[in-house]
Amino acid sequence: MNHPMTDSDLITDLLERDSFTRSHIIMTECVRFIRSVHTGFLLALIVLDYVSARMGENHLTEFAGEYWIGKTRQAWMECSHLSDRRVRKALKTLQDHGLIEVTLLKLAAGKQIYVRVDPALIDRFLLAAAKTLALWESEEYINGQRYQ
Repeated sequence: MNHPMTDSDLITDLLERDSFTRSHIIMTECVRFIRSVHTGFLLALIVLDYVSARMGENHLTEFAGEYWIGKTRQAWMECSHLSDRRVRKALKTLQDHGLIEVTLLKLAAGKQIYVRVDPALIDRFLLAAAKTLALWESEEYINGQRYQ
């Protein structure tokens, strides 16, 4: 008997995939959710940083009891391959939609832009991505397209 996977099983399956598949499906879901390529792409990079930290591959900065991603403006531009204007616009859009919190800190090394996402929101994106991946891999779909 074939039992359907639980939400937890779907997320675990997604996280165990290779980094290309995991990144691709999360980026697809973030762009689809926000309906903007540049903003969705930056959101996906933020989600992927949290996922990597959850998997022990990188570390987030902890202050005020919360976990944050801190980078200089230049580092945000380099990791996203977006211009300064596009990074600022994407961060503002995400903040205006209540998806992220942003704070600026002046450190000895210069200004850092810190971004925080509610862990429940990360889980929502992971579940949506995992469900999309499961659907795309189902018999109903061939090469990501619904079989007619």
